[in-house]
Amino acid sequence: MTNPAPAHPRFTFPRRARLSGMRQFDDVFAQRRRIRLGPITVFWRLNTLPTSRLGISISRKVGTAPVRNRIKRLLRESFRLAQHKIPTGRDLVIVVHPHKPLALDDYQRHFADLAVRLAAADKT
Repeated sequence: MTNPAPAHPRFTFPRRARLSGMRQFDDVFAQRRRIRLGPITVFWRLNTLPTSRLGISISRKVGTAPVRNRIKRLLRESFRLAQHKIPTGRDLVIVVHPHKPLALDDYQRHFADLAVRLAAADKT
């Protein structure tokens, strides 16, 4: 007997969907395109890949290691769930400003807003 197809699509976050290395981050920062969304700023640039990639930059000023790790987990999860809404072919770097960790729903709202604003930027 074969396994039935899942009722909903799987949204994964594989290694290839992540930015790594200072050069990739610097390439995004060099474009100087940014969108401020509450406690985060998203820098972005176009890439030639069929998917969007995510990088997170978070300073010690944000909090202790457990706080920073919690925020990063929540941001990655929000991106994973919203990646089908974000226009493809983007490298995104999230710079986190000092704040108390928000709920996952709050970060998801920021990503939904980001998707709308990136789509609008494509039209200009």
